[in-house]
Amino acid sequence: MKTRDERQPRLPGLPVLKLLLGGIVLVALIVALTAYETYTRRERAYAEVERDLKLLATAMSGYTARTFQSLELMLRNIEGDLHEFNPERPQDRVGATRMLRLRHADFPMVASLNILGAQGELLAASIPIPEKRPHYGDRDYFREARARSDKRRIYIGRPIFGRKSQRWAIPVILNRHDAQGQFIGAIYAGLDIEKLTEYFRSTTNLTGTVTSLYRDDARLLARLPALPEAFDKDYAEINVFRERQQRSADGFYHGRDPGDAAPRSVAYRSIGEFGLLLSISANEEVIENTWRQSLTLPLAISFAGLLLCLTLLAVALRQWRNQRDLQARFAWQANHDPATALPNRFLFEDRLQKALHTAGRHRAPLALMFIDLDNFKRINDSLGHAAGDQVLRTAAVWLRTCVRESDTVARFGGDEFAILLPELMRESDAGIVAGKILQQFNTPMHIGERALTITTSIGIATYPADGGDGTQLMASADAAMYKAKEAGRNLVCHFSQTLAEEISRRLQLETQLQEALERQEFALVFQPVVDAGSGQPVAAEALLRWHSAELGKVGPDEFIPIAESMGLIPAIGEYVLREACREAARWPAVAGRGLRLSVNVSTRQLEQPGFHNLVERTLREFSLPPERLALEITESLLVTPDSPACHQLRSLRALGVGIAIDDFGTGYSSLSYLSRFPFNSLKIDRSFVARIEDSEPDRLLVRAVVALAHGLGLQAVGEGVENENQRLLLRDSGCRWLQGYLFARPLAAAQFTAWLSAWNGTADAARGTG
Repeated sequence: MKTRDERQPRLPGLPVLKLLLGGIVLVALIVALTAYETYTRRERAYAEVERDLKLLATAMSGYTARTFQSLELMLRNIEGDLHEFNPERPQDRVGATRMLRLRHADFPMVASLNILGAQGELLAASIPIPEKRPHYGDRDYFREARARSDKRRIYIGRPIFGRKSQRWAIPVILNRHDAQGQFIGAIYAGLDIEKLTEYFRSTTNLTGTVTSLYRDDARLLARLPALPEAFDKDYAEINVFRERQQRSADGFYHGRDPGDAAPRSVAYRSIGEFGLLLSISANEEVIENTWRQSLTLPLAISFAGLLLCLTLLAVALRQWRNQRDLQARFAWQANHDPATALPNRFLFEDRLQKALHTAGRHRAPLALMFIDLDNFKRINDSLGHAAGDQVLRTAAVWLRTCVRESDTVARFGGDEFAILLPELMRESDAGIVAGKILQQFNTPMHIGERALTITTSIGIATYPADGGDGTQLMASADAAMYKAKEAGRNLVCHFSQTLAEEISRRLQLETQLQEALERQEFALVFQPVVDAGSGQPVAAEALLRWHSAELGKVGPDEFIPIAESMGLIPAIGEYVLREACREAARWPAVAGRGLRLSVNVSTRQLEQPGFHNLVERTLREFSLPPERLALEITESLLVTPDSPACHQLRSLRALGVGIAIDDFGTGYSSLSYLSRFPFNSLKIDRSFVARIEDSEPDRLLVRAVVALAHGLGLQAVGEGVENENQRLLLRDSGCRWLQGYLFARPLAAAQFTAWLSAWNGTADAARGTG
């Protein structure tokens, strides 16, 4: 018989001990993981705050710099306008006051604009002046601005409180000096601090932040949140100035707030060109509370029975959270542009469809804008793709600042952006937004040490007028944008029925142009150039005409730009050159001399490496002396003097071929190009000739152009002569060669040859009679 002790079941001591040890290890592991997670979360929280503060400091300092740059530019423009007005004279004060009010209206951040005399007397202002004019000679900012050594830049004074406006303003002074360098007064602008800090408020998304703007002498200029009593204090001993002296002009540190002594994380940026320092700080107590609140680890991990369940649950939750975050990250990457963090085309089209559905239900207008950065490829090619990416990021920030929170700004790729403006009050509101964008992009964009002005071309389409669905609306906005680029860039173009007709017409022309050469639909006409005195033909210009079998006659002003964009100009240009030389070789001599042939060429032809050989080969084929051929280049298409195209022009000139600049006076080229390009003739644009009878300035301008041409050894040719009076005025101005309907309209090849023969017969008869 077994004893009672023997009948009791034995507990498996070793397995229990293993389980206990395993549990202790698991508890220790969880505690360790909890401590590690707590530490890493705290570090991540501070790292994220540091990153956000640095980004905010960079954005705010950039905005502040652009604000003062724009303000300095306005003050300098006012200084330039004062050459027309002398505010010290009573009769000029009305004009000066009107000018100040116009400038004030263009810069709403300024509370007032004043013009002060040498002793501080108020001469003119953008706001009404009391009968007893105020005197500012005893104001600190006036005395300090007058006494400063750097007279080339604006002076930024300490904040002042306006008794009438009941608002704080930063005085900005631009000293004025006469030709001898003597101080004659100043131009004053009061920058409204509340309006300056509106951008700080809209940009900051961190709780408990303080944004401050100081001068280099530790005087506070602006603060958000506002603290007016802080403006009179000296902050030379606060941490941000000591940190900047010890480390660098831009940086980040942990310190104490001078106001409440709270621990803070501070990012600062120097705005060296204006002697300013911007700092933004976050209360670290708020950061501590934030990351502590995110801790969700259970406190009851000491309960052994729940240890395994809690561990499994924590693992499951962690896996689920990681999977959710990963899915969210993949979803974000699928719908956003990685370079600018803007929505991409897919997300934009999805929002467009939803907005169209809402607009159709509520019958509210909706606008779509396509935006292209002008000449962006030049930035990538010259400064590199890193600079190009920075331009894109800055452009994205600027575009977001110009629209509402409910609007969508997206990047489609390259330098193309799109903006969706749903639920507009009026269709015209889209034009207002586009104007804000143009104004924003006309300010310099700072890329590293460079200041670039990146303009934009904007196309606008509205629903339902310009498209009933997303595809049609986007096509309309895209077409309007390209119309803005064709019109000269830095413009806004609204889609219209006229533009739709132009697009349809362009598609027809592109289709027909593809086969126009094969169908032999092109033909040349010739218009003579005559001597201004005798009327003797001296040259002829070859002009291209197109008679399409389906479209009829199409003007060169319409089809040549399209042929340029399609890359057909080299083939068409070769046809024109060969046919013109073929006909010129058959022309009868006039007064014993062969007429010179003028042929228009484009920069696309000049950029071809073999163009010089083509010209030389064509002249040799038709036995045409090089001096009888002249190539005409439109002024607005001038290439740079050191380009390969210009080298080809020089080699052609050395061959004996003449080079003419056509439509002179309608482009924007530098006059120095006249001496740096191998020109030997200059054609005065017909727009000046048409006004020469009625406009004395145009007569003077024509005389000046002729004198300039003769001074440079160039032959001047007057285009568009239509009556005898114009001929006499051009002749009296010294212009020897003329071209226009007065002498002959453009003639087909056979008609032109007959015209020359008839002129020779008339000349021979006149000599025989004489």
